Formats: sequence, structure tokens, C-alpha cells
Amino acid sequence: MVVSNLTTEIINDGRFQAYFAIAGGGTDALADLLRTPGASGLVEGATIPYSPAQMAEFLGCEVAQACCQATAWKMANAAFRRVINNKAGRSPLGVACTAALGTNRVRKGESRAHIALQTSDAVYTFTVRFIRDEQKEQSASADEFAAIRAQQEQVVSNILLSALKYVQKSEELGVRSEEFFNSECSISQDASLLSSLQPQYTVTTDRQSLPDSWQNLFQGTSDETYYNACSDTSESIKAIFPGSFNPIHDGHRQMRALASAILHCPVCYELSVLNADKPTTSPGETAWRLNEIAKMDAQAEVILSRTPLFIDKARKHPGATFVVGADTMARINDPKYCQSESAFKEMIAEFSRLKIRFLVFGRPASNGAFASLETLHLIDALRQLCISVPENEFCCTLSSTEIRRKSGL
Repeated sequence: MVVSNLTTEIINDGRFQAYFAIAGGGTDALADLLRTPGASGLVEGATIPYSPAQMAEFLGCEVAQACCQATAWKMANAAFRRVINNKAGRSPLGVACTAALGTNRVRKGESRAHIALQTSDAVYTFTVRFIRDEQKEQSASADEFAAIRAQQEQVVSNILLSALKYVQKSEELGVRSEEFFNSECSISQDASLLSSLQPQYTVTTDRQSLPDSWQNLFQGTSDETYYNACSDTSESIKAIFPGSFNPIHDGHRQMRALASAILHCPVCYELSVLNADKPTTSPGETAWRLNEIAKMDAQAEVILSRTPLFIDKARKHPGATFVVGADTMARINDPKYCQSESAFKEMIAEFSRLKIRFLVFGRPASNGAFASLETLHLIDALRQLCISVPENEFCCTLSSTEIRRKSGL
């Protein structure tokens, strides 16, 4: 049996100790591994966070969508953290699969699976999309639905096993080239074990490197690192545009360009892997967002940090001007991010002592009005630190949230 040969090769490889997180599909792969002699040498443990509550408990946060690339990256990172201090002396590996496969009813969306594997220096992503025959589904019996589900499960499990083998081979050979990753060695081409299955599907693959400086950042041994930067010293940074950039869009690019013209200095994007209001960003998500920034704004410098609060950013970069939207400015003005009202007032006073300024861009509000510095109810001490960009100079209706909704990110 081909799968048994494959699992034997994977188990006998000996380089990794892996933790598995599987939801919605891919469980056959785990079962195949566990019944292979020597499985304990590879498998540190596994979890099946199928329900929203179990997924939130495993990740430490709720997710907007269970079956998407971002959730697979979060799952792989959470799995990687489970095994990073293993006693076996092997390299840690987080393995994740989140899938939405055939069910006992006609599915509204596409059947798909997102597989992510995180090593110490890379995140590998494999996305499987099944091509639906909606006419066949409309007339399918319960047995036919079960057969569709079983075939899709076999495809996803086989691809998960092939992905494991590919990562082992990639790490062994020190493969870094995009061309090699998409060559005949990729699972989409090297898949004779999948050829006899009936479902039609596509597989896309990706590999994102994780430099050592990122690992220090995610492990908390450093507070900042720099991407595409001319200098690696905070003293040279005079203007910073913080955001989640999930994803970046042309409005962000226009804001950075206009801010640079107003302030007469370069403006760095800043992406914090920790966030006051949102889940921690995983390495896979961070790499993806940085790639999107590079595609949108190729010359931009980016600060990667773990400073979610503006007062922490200010202490790292005294004298800087922060480029913010009116909605962000409203959050800075909210005392809930401080332990007390007096701590909030002290924070504003510290902004002043550190010579911090805020360049505030307006944006359309949900009620159709234009929210700007002038419409915000800020305390006077904070307003004095702000510079307004009026509506006639900049008005953008683009929204990262809406882009994610439409594209299914």
C-alpha cells in the first residue's frame, strides 16, 4: 500500500518531533501515521479542535472563519509552540489542517482544505480546492454524499502526508528556491498516489522563510526587527504608520505617501505581532502580510514589533510622529487601555514629554459621515499633540475588513 510506504518513510526520517492540529479533514493521515511502527518518534501529540469552542481554546482566541489560510497558520503556530521544548532533541514541527469537505447536504461554499506546516525557519502552506459538480450534488443520495466525503478526505489526508514528506526533504536539502519548490518535486506534480481518486481538485503551494530575527521576536527575546530597512536603529525612524494591514490596500499606500510629503521624512509601516484588540499574529500571517506590503509598496520600510500599545511604541521611538486613522485616534483616547483614569492622564503627559505627535487621517464612518480629528471628542492634552489631514486632502473608502470579507481571507 502506497500510503504505508509513505508513512514509513516519514516516521523513519528522524529529524522532527511534530504536534498535529486537525479540524474538518485530514484525520486519516494522522491515523495512518499512528498505526505505523515508531510513530511516537514523530508524533508528540494531536488535537482535533472541531467545534468553535475547542478551536478558540486551542488557539487562545476566537477566529472569524475556521476554514481559511489564516486559521491554518494560527493552528500550525499553536501546534509548533506545543512541541518547541520537546525533550527528544529533534526539530519542532507544527502541523495543521483545517478543512470544509462534503457533508450530508449541498454545501453553500466550496469544498477545500488549508494545510500549514511550521518549522523553526519556515512556514509551508498547501491549499486544496475541490471542483464542485453542483448538478450531481443536487441529486445525490445519502450514500453518494458519504462517498464524496470519503474521497475528499482521502485526497486531503494523502496531500497532508505528501506535505510532511516534502517538508522533510526540503529541510534536509536546505531548499530555499521558489523555483525548486514549484518544480516536479512539489506535491501537485509528485502525486501518483492521488491519481486514482475521483474528485477533481487543485493544489497550490507556498513557502515563507522565517529569519532568526523573527524567531527572537515571536519568542519574546526582542521587541523589534526591521524589514526592507536602510537602518536597523530606532533613532533614524522619525515617522511610523502602525497597522495590522490585513491586507494592505491602496489607501494605506496613499496615506504613507501623503504623510511623508507632509512630514518631510520617510514613513515606516509598523506591524505588531501582538495587538490590544485582535489575536496574536502568527508567523505565517506575518510573512503573508509583509509580502503583500512589498507587492503594494515595494520601497516601504517595515518595523516588526511586539508592542501593541502606543505608549510602548512611543517609548521605543521618542520624538516620532505616528500616522493614524481617526478610528485609531479614538482608541488612543479611550481610558480602557489603561489601568485607571490617572494612568490614562499620565500616558498622555508622557506622550508630551517624549515629544510624540499624531498625524490623523479622517475616514468615512459606518453611518456615512466623515470621521476626522475635528469630529473626535479628545481630551485637550491629547488634541494638542495631533495634526489633522482634512477630507479635501485625503478620503478613502477602502477597508481591509471588507476586502477580507469579499475575498474569503
